[in-house]
Amino acid sequence: MSTWLYIALIAHFLYALVFVFDKYILSRPIKSSLSYAFYTSFAGGFIAIIIPFFEFRVLDFANIFYSLIAGAAFSWALVLFYRTLQISEASRSVPFVGALVPIATLIFSFPMGLEKLAGQHILSFIFLVGGGFLIVFGYKNDHFWSTKNLVYAIGAAFLFGFSFAVTKLVFEHTNFVSGLIWTRWGGFIFALILLFKKKWREDIFETTLISNEKTAAWFFSSKVLGAAAVILQNYAIFLGSVVLVNAMQSTQYLFLLALAAFLSMKLPKTFKESLDKAALAQKIISIIIIGIGLAILAIPSAKIQKLEYGVTFSQKFAEELVGDRWRRMYKDILDDLKIRELRLVAYWDKIESEEGKFNFVDLDWQIEEAEKRGAKVILALGKKVPRWPECHEPNWVLDNLVRDEKLKIKNKNYEDSLLKYIKITLEHYKSNAVITAWQVENEPLFPFGNCETVGIKILKKEVELVKLLDSRPIILTDAGELGFAWPYLAIKGDIFGTTLYRYVHNRVLGDTNYWFVPSAFFRIKAWWAKSVWNKEILINELQAEPWMTTSLSQTSIEDQYKTMSPEKLREVVKYAEKSGFPKAYLWGAEWWWWLKNEKGNNMMWEEVRRLVQSP
Repeated sequence: MSTWLYIALIAHFLYALVFVFDKYILSRPIKSSLSYAFYTSFAGGFIAIIIPFFEFRVLDFANIFYSLIAGAAFSWALVLFYRTLQISEASRSVPFVGALVPIATLIFSFPMGLEKLAGQHILSFIFLVGGGFLIVFGYKNDHFWSTKNLVYAIGAAFLFGFSFAVTKLVFEHTNFVSGLIWTRWGGFIFALILLFKKKWREDIFETTLISNEKTAAWFFSSKVLGAAAVILQNYAIFLGSVVLVNAMQSTQYLFLLALAAFLSMKLPKTFKESLDKAALAQKIISIIIIGIGLAILAIPSAKIQKLEYGVTFSQKFAEELVGDRWRRMYKDILDDLKIRELRLVAYWDKIESEEGKFNFVDLDWQIEEAEKRGAKVILALGKKVPRWPECHEPNWVLDNLVRDEKLKIKNKNYEDSLLKYIKITLEHYKSNAVITAWQVENEPLFPFGNCETVGIKILKKEVELVKLLDSRPIILTDAGELGFAWPYLAIKGDIFGTTLYRYVHNRVLGDTNYWFVPSAFFRIKAWWAKSVWNKEILINELQAEPWMTTSLSQTSIEDQYKTMSPEKLREVVKYAEKSGFPKAYLWGAEWWWWLKNEKGNNMMWEEVRRLVQSP
């Protein structure tokens, strides 16, 4: 999350506290919003005391003018805002004005050429603003929906928006402290102007005189919090997007609701809230929408990053395409493409084709060849591992399952057999330094393939067993576009992996692509695993092979190119470079070699060579 987002969140929390204080004060002896705005603006002028401690710049005439106008607009907005705060509930008026302010800011910022929203920021803006409006939608209250109150609220919002947009314009031409001081002086001058009109002057001082000590304490506390909130909000605007900082005003409601709910029990007359079932449901939905908007905003913006590449190699799929020449294929992947990051598979049905008899000859050879070339290996093991039909149990295991199903007796030996195969496999390879990580199952909780999901209970036992036997990191993976278990799997593993496919075949739509899945969706995963849980991340399957419903050896190149081709691979890579994942294991090495050596088509092979060998 960008620094300005943290700062903006703190500012909006402080504002929520200020609004609670303000609602209390404005229901007490100080009943004049004009008086309240006067002291708020007047106090802002004393920010000049910080000048000796920071670099203060004298601006040109135009920017001085903009600064003073911005400060005055902010102060006049306070007058209107305090009036609507007097009339209606804080938890209604605050989000209503807060939802309008970013719209007003966007309206004023656009012609000034300050910024334009794009990509995920547009989506975040919609959720944040929409959540704010939903809070007051359908709310029945004559005071809130009165013409007078709406004029105050809308007027306050547009003056705030204008002030923030012009303040950002000033920040574009000076440092933060100078811009802040000049704009606060604009508010200070506004406060002095109020004293020139007798009626306003009397209103300010008469209401001040009847204030008691308790109200004064609340007032002083509110001003201290308000000053801190203003400084932090302006600093967030200085660092980031003025529109999005203001769109985050709806988060004030999240804080305000909690504060109001607590205080309504202590001071029901001042902080009364409507909490019938409909209102409560509406508030919960609003919170969810605002939360989604904030989560989208927290996602790092798309940045193009060069990926590190490896490949997944499946002996079983290679044998399906070229039979016993799979070893030649494997060597060419290592030597011709210069692949040095491999994901290999310890197929249960190959290693233990007969119960209790383990054969590691073929997998030993693969690992030895990788070691000769200084390559690194991720070894996937479990019942559900890469390649169709996803589950690769030995026939003797399946026979036992069928027999037990007929007898309606739970197979108690299945789990023990699975854990035994994992234990013996891991013990066989744990002394080999070429293996850098263990992948336990492949998309274990995703229902895909001719098999059942692994299940959390068994997966947990597998992970515990691997951790007990070896200290190398464990990789857990989930499906990329449709997977739902990634928040859990990212926590439970040491490394989190996701698949990434763009061109697929759907039973209903036929050949299609995931155009509706933005790269921000993957950045959410990357942020969750890396930033929140400090886990390593990778794309364990990056599509570089057609998505077919029949064997590749039985389909035409024309049909295969509908869902994967050199052009489509470049599109997939361009998308993956914005995903936030730094490393990707390409899926389809066996197909590229088959195209080149069996079909005389080396286009995919050369495209991958260019990709993985480019500096």
